[in-house]
Amino acid sequence: MTRFGFGSMFLCAAVAAHAQPTKQYASHPVAPSAASEADAAYRASMGLMRSDLRNLITAQEIYETGNHAFAGNIDLLPTFKPIPGAHIEIVTAGAQGWAAVETMPTNAGLGKSCVIWVGSVASGDRPSTEAEHKTFPEAEVACDGDGLHQRAEWAAAAQSYMTFALRKLATSEEKYLALNGHYTTDASSLEPFIWDSGVSIAIVSATEGGWAAKATFAGFPGKTCVMWRGELDASGLGRTVDRDQVACDAL
Repeated sequence: MTRFGFGSMFLCAAVAAHAQPTKQYASHPVAPSAASEADAAYRASMGLMRSDLRNLITAQEIYETGNHAFAGNIDLLPTFKPIPGAHIEIVTAGAQGWAAVETMPTNAGLGKSCVIWVGSVASGDRPSTEAEHKTFPEAEVACDGDGLHQRAEWAAAAQSYMTFALRKLATSEEKYLALNGHYTTDASSLEPFIWDSGVSIAIVSATEGGWAAKATFAGFPGKTCVMWRGELDASGLGRTVDRDQVACDAL
């Protein structure tokens, strides 16, 4: 049901029923040095807010298991305990996904926030941070002042999503070969290998001996990841790529 892109390992077993395998795609540089004591205090609280929102994922998955929908208010999540003084608003919640905003409305925290979204949440319903207006990929916490950049986070996610799909395609093609004696260009005849709606894959060639495919991501038109396997002419990929390796354009 939900699709997760993880920068860290923070989900309990309840999440596993809904999530895809953990993928680490985001680099997390250290935020710039604090300019003042108040700024340093905010940086400390920002780290705690990030932990809050990651813990909220687990609490929401547990709630959804028993209620077949995600909670629209943290008061419905008795296992979830945010840090003192924090304000968390679940801005959207339903059967397929949810999104939340957390603030520390004191001192240097004024005008800043952390946000997260999980599952099938329309792009227009995904919250952005108050000061920097950032929205990161699914299940990645974005905070004002965290030193991270929106495009870099989405680029890392896109490459991870495309790589994941191509490697899953390889598994699906091997199963098809075992049953039919050849590979196929008909993606609909394969076990599902795409789980993020932004990814598209074109199987450009397939024979008894091999296959080649290209992956694209909606947010980065003109950029691709490619892969081929077996014995065939892989020139249709438009670039030189080692067999069984995923190669991606710089995003």
